[in-house]
This record gives sequence, structure tokens and C-alpha cells, in this order.
Amino acid sequence: MHESFNHVNAEYVLMHDHAMIQKHFSIGLANEAALKDSGAMVPFMLLLREYRRWERCRIEAPSLEQLMSQATFSKWFFARFLKICLPFPRPTDDMALVSSSFNMTVFLRLLVKMAELGYPDHWLYNIISSLGSNEITTTARAPRQYVIDPAAADKVHTSRTICVKP
Repeated sequence: MHESFNHVNAEYVLMHDHAMIQKHFSIGLANEAALKDSGAMVPFMLLLREYRRWERCRIEAPSLEQLMSQATFSKWFFARFLKICLPFPRPTDDMALVSSSFNMTVFLRLLVKMAELGYPDHWLYNIISSLGSNEITTTARAPRQYVIDPAAADKVHTSRTICVKP
């Protein structure tokens, strides 16, 4: 299912690049040596041989220039929302189900975390108000495959208005 640690990150974080994850969340791996072989094509079970623990790496919020652009941030956030609310169908009897905390609790906690990291309030407001109006205009799409790979996580589609009304 997962070919590398980058594929795991693409599936669960919708970011595969280690440096981008560190920068975006102000975190780092507790054991940098755990990243060896992260890009190699190894069976997923071998990836589990070492525990990977992310930790905060700085206390102060990054400057606006260090944050993602508004377009990139909105695309990533809406992609998270669509992955939670419109997931790709998964067989319920499959022993290889991807278990994750893809639920609205995580989405709300991400909103708070992004505010703590210094993302402008009006960016977050635009995301919340779009969702509240039941229509989002985004370059993100709901997942189109069983497991998101790095290329799918990076793909930027043409901007489209999507109804997210339940």
C-alpha cells in the first residue's frame, strides 16, 4: 500500500515533503536518523521498524513570509476537508484499511493550530465562511484513489466551485 515514508505522509498529511511538513507545522522529527531510507522503495512494514515522533521545534510563530501562500494554504485545507467528508470508497472487509484520524475533530484542531502558527485570521475566516455557505471555490478535489500518493497530494486542479452541502 505505502511505498515509502513520503507516501505515508502524502496519505495522512497531504504533504509528502519532509521539509514542507517541518516548516508548515513548526515541528521536526525527534530522531532525524529515522528519515534514512525515507525515499527508498521499501515495504511498508520495514518503515515501521523505527518509531517516528514529531516534536515542536520552535515556540515563536513563523513570519508571514515563512508561511504557505494563501492559495496553497487554502488548497491544502480544503483538500483535508474533502478527504474527510468525501473519502474515496474503501472496502469494509479489507484487512489493510487505512486507519487515521480523518474526522472533523482533526479538522477543527487544525484550524486552531494554524491560527497558533500565525496564519492570518481572515484566511481562516474565509475557509470557515465558505464551508458555512455550503460552497467552496478551490483547486483541491476529493480523493480519486484508494491511497493518496505524493503526485496526487501535489496536484493542483483548475479552480472550481464545489457544493459541500450535506
